Amino acid sequence: MSSVFRLILVYILGSFSLIHQQLTQLPASGVIHQNLTLNGGYLTRVPTANGAAVTISGSNTVVDFGNAIVRSSPHPRQNLESKTGVGILIENCRNVTLKNVRVWGYQTNILVKNCQNITLDGVDASYSKSDLMKQNGRHIDSFLDLRSLRAWESYGCGIRINNSSDCSVQNSEASDSQNGILLENSDHCRIINNTCMFNSGWGIGLWQSKSNIIDWNHLDFCNRRWGSGWGGDAAALVLANNCHKNVFYGDSMTHSGDGFFLSDKVNGGFSEADHKFHFLGGSNDNIIADCDGSYASANAFEDTFSDRNIFLYDQANNSRYGFWIGFSNDTVIGYSSIQDNGVDGIAGGQGARTRIESDTFAQNGHKDGEFWSDGGIVSIQKPSADIEIQNSPKSEPGSYLFTNSSGIVYSQANSSPQIFGNPSPQTPKPGSVDRVKNRIQALLDSQEDLKPHGWQFYGETKMPKSDKWLCISKYGPFDFRHQLAAIHRTSRRLNLKLLHLGSVVECPNDLQFGVPPKQDEIVVLPKNSHYPKSKYLPYSISLANAQMHQTQVISGVFESQDWLAQWYPSTAAPDFAKSGKGPTLDEWHQLLQGRPTYQSRVHTLSARPSTGDSPTEPNEGLVLAAKTAFIVPTGVFKFKIVANGPVQFFLDGSLCTANQNLGKSCQVEVTKNLIAGAHWALLTFAKNSPDASVHLNWHLEPLVPTASKN
Repeated sequence: MSSVFRLILVYILGSFSLIHQQLTQLPASGVIHQNLTLNGGYLTRVPTANGAAVTISGSNTVVDFGNAIVRSSPHPRQNLESKTGVGILIENCRNVTLKNVRVWGYQTNILVKNCQNITLDGVDASYSKSDLMKQNGRHIDSFLDLRSLRAWESYGCGIRINNSSDCSVQNSEASDSQNGILLENSDHCRIINNTCMFNSGWGIGLWQSKSNIIDWNHLDFCNRRWGSGWGGDAAALVLANNCHKNVFYGDSMTHSGDGFFLSDKVNGGFSEADHKFHFLGGSNDNIIADCDGSYASANAFEDTFSDRNIFLYDQANNSRYGFWIGFSNDTVIGYSSIQDNGVDGIAGGQGARTRIESDTFAQNGHKDGEFWSDGGIVSIQKPSADIEIQNSPKSEPGSYLFTNSSGIVYSQANSSPQIFGNPSPQTPKPGSVDRVKNRIQALLDSQEDLKPHGWQFYGETKMPKSDKWLCISKYGPFDFRHQLAAIHRTSRRLNLKLLHLGSVVECPNDLQFGVPPKQDEIVVLPKNSHYPKSKYLPYSISLANAQMHQTQVISGVFESQDWLAQWYPSTAAPDFAKSGKGPTLDEWHQLLQGRPTYQSRVHTLSARPSTGDSPTEPNEGLVLAAKTAFIVPTGVFKFKIVANGPVQFFLDGSLCTANQNLGKSCQVEVTKNLIAGAHWALLTFAKNSPDASVHLNWHLEPLVPTASKN
């Protein structure tokens, strides 16, 4: 080989080496214009002048980070409430693939803006900005603003796709934040096989987005504390304002505020000025099939102010309501499981042409279905009419309640239909759900073909189930997936569900192990069950698994304060709702005479139909008197009461507040300066309807709600 040839060869090889070296390093500016491959590592970058730490601006490119971590600081999982900026920005691009990267610790970890045909594959966009949910052992209330794009833009999220089309997110994760994946004004996208769990807001959210496919995603445990319960408009899947013709198939959405929440832009737009509805932004013609919204704090599925949405083969179990379909028309619910819900299987107010066929109902707390119009101006503008219920196993006419409704057709297989009210020409014809199903069956089959190998619904796994395993942590529901134990708090007890065998548990001297209710659970109790009422007892429990080289510390405080809840029979309680006035002090005294029909000691005062106040308690016609004694230090205490029935609250014998607003849920707050020592409280409440409930929560200031419901 000649020396000249050798020099040429060395030059060529050296040039390739130089090119390779350049392409494996992130440009100092953080701006990527061409194909790039990295070899992992950590990239700590703060947002630059354009608000992004890294920017991809070149089209027709593939950017592979080799599982590198792009982070806002060396500790990206801390102080999520103060995160700002964008981690990776893809803007004004076409045909870009971003893969194998972890982006943590920004307000929006990955932002796709004004783009077409962008693919995100194998990215982890967890730990984005999130509201503070807990501080100093106490939860902080906040309610989400579902119907404001400005609010959406202020929230944190893992992946935000804005004003873009034909994008794809697959095999990715956006968990442990406020929101997982948000689509805003984006169409024809595919969101398949992603994990957005344990968020305090929404797993996946759509705003004014249409013709998207959202399949085979794990969106479980998207929830937040609100009042003395859970919800706050958190949901596994949420749609707001003109989200049309989307397909949701095979999504796991359990243990969330709502499993699936679909609505409009203006919440019906009722105007007090002209007493008319001004409907705007309904989300129509969506298909929701083979999804599981069970164990929701509110509704497994909610469809409001929208038209022609189809629900088939869904799981709507163990929630407050299986389906809530207020002010929606031409809704189809077929071949779904609607069982063990606290109040109703299906609740439909002011809806028309609802079709319910071949669903399985069982053990719903009040009714399998309840349909109504509120009367007056509401009934005139939006009557509840033309509802067909057909061929629903284990269901019968008495399982339904119709109020101010007409055109109800109920039929079972091989029997003549029963008609309630006068049907109209718009009343659905028998077999209408089957006709809808047959029309879209090919589409459903194509979504089934997208199911990843080995994919399971959360409900099919051995992980903890039921709302008792919802436990608030600093930024949202406690994520036990990678821990040795999940936490279940009931009264004075701390239950640990051991997810892995072989864990060694150590308790401090002031705690003891109780009798395990199940083989895979242990119970931890204070050793002294007679310590002063409401005296805080800190605890710290250590778990270790040598084989897995993993440890876990669970800490918090026990509170021993409890309530004596006594329920008195009263046929007069429902009359207050009719008269529009609550009882006077003398009438309260009369209501609480005699012996209570049921009493129990409860740690948290929350009388809700979804949990059941007692196995023998009727749904209405009861009066509650709940009292407690407690010991506190000197300080300012805030008592918050949410009730939709007559209620009174006394502290140390003095009346603090009384709610006479009987028609709507009313929230009142009482702030009191208490001196150190013993005090007592009394709450009285008249349950004047099956759905009436009362909740009381109290804490030592300065913790205050960070937001209020709009």
